[in-house]
Amino acid sequence: MIASPVLLLLMIVLGGTIAYLGDLLGRKMGKRRLRAWGLRPRHTATLITVLVGAALPVATTFLLATISRDVRSYLVRGPELAREARLLGDQVQSLRQEREEIQARNAQLQKETSDLRAAGDRLAAANRQLEQERSRLLSEVQGLRAQVSGANARLQDANRRLADVEARRAELAKEVKSLQQQIPRLEQQVAQLKEDLQQYEEDTVRLAQEAVQAEQQRDEALKARDEAQARRDALYAEITDLQATLVRMRQDMSELIRGIEAVRTSDVLFHRNEELARLPIPGGLARPQAEIMLNQVLRMADVRARERGVLPDAQGRAAAMIDWQRLVGQSPPITITVQDQKDSLFEAIRSTREDLVILARAHYNYFSVDSGRRPVPLRIDVFLNRVVYREGDVIATTVLDGSLDEDSLVDSVMEFLNTDVRRQAEEAGMIPVHGFVSSLGEVTFEQMVNLVREVRQKGGQVTVVAVADATTRSAEVLRIRFEVRAK
Repeated sequence: MIASPVLLLLMIVLGGTIAYLGDLLGRKMGKRRLRAWGLRPRHTATLITVLVGAALPVATTFLLATISRDVRSYLVRGPELAREARLLGDQVQSLRQEREEIQARNAQLQKETSDLRAAGDRLAAANRQLEQERSRLLSEVQGLRAQVSGANARLQDANRRLADVEARRAELAKEVKSLQQQIPRLEQQVAQLKEDLQQYEEDTVRLAQEAVQAEQQRDEALKARDEAQARRDALYAEITDLQATLVRMRQDMSELIRGIEAVRTSDVLFHRNEELARLPIPGGLARPQAEIMLNQVLRMADVRARERGVLPDAQGRAAAMIDWQRLVGQSPPITITVQDQKDSLFEAIRSTREDLVILARAHYNYFSVDSGRRPVPLRIDVFLNRVVYREGDVIATTVLDGSLDEDSLVDSVMEFLNTDVRRQAEEAGMIPVHGFVSSLGEVTFEQMVNLVREVRQKGGQVTVVAVADATTRSAEVLRIRFEVRAK
């Protein structure tokens, strides 16, 4: 048995093949100019093409009948199969109608069954409710019987108590009669007690007034004593403060004298604001990471101080953060502790997302006499470390005279570097390294020699441009190169 798609494909292939062969035969006969039955060659080719076209369906049908048993069955029993198909279709339609009728009857029966079940459930519920009501009524009857029995018992008890009350009432009547006979004597006693009570109240008022006056006098005496003690304590506190202030002033005076002597006799190891260490860091660090960076800067500053000849103190520190005081007007100085400085520093690092640099600088002049006694006092600051110059950016420009001698040209270049270049770089955001002489970078001897030689070769007035030799951030060393241009 051949499937329908295969059969269709076979019919297409056979039809195409026969059509191609018929066309090929007609063209060959036309080229050879053959004649049949006395017809002209063109008519002969047309006749052959028509015959081939007529034979095409016959040949296709024959081949399909030969290959497929279904096709042979259809050719032999085609009309009979069509009649059977119509009969079967009618039977299927009739069976579908019967199925729908049966389904409808089944649904009706299911609905009636559901209704009967619901009615049975309602009857069972009503039966249960009636049974519960019957049980409740029986229990109420039993309760009423018990209540009647109790009421009879209580009635008997009430009659018995009533008899007792009557007997007690007779005894009380006798007692009342006896008390009425004692009333005149008791009234006389009450009158006497009222007079005694009035005298007692008068004595109480008098004694209370005297007690109040005595209490007031005692309070005034205690108040005077407390005020005297308070004045005495205030004087003692003032004397203690003055003594402490005097001791502190003597200590400060001694420190001041030693400091003056140190300024006069000892060497300055670190000048105020002289830089000991710097460390670029990313912004936005949390406190633990920021504290790690700060400790690294402190270690770098400690190493720098030891290299300068500072001896560590008793705690092993050559350079460290210290508490320092700030004067605000005429008010007493404010002490800023190391912890306060760290908290402010960590908050500044956390709240900034840009790149930063931490600088450790001497808070004040540090003399050799302090070495081994106290560490170099550090002030820690944080600055933005942004890109200030790109490679090739112009920093500053000046005009030099190429006719001058070499010494004069060197002096002019040094003045250009120390004034124009330095000022422009600091205004742009470069952070100089503060030491005995602050610096932003360096110019090699070779650069100076080449610049002077090129200016002298140009001769006359020439323009010298200082440009950045590399991309430079605020905290990095500024490397420059010179370009000589004709004015």
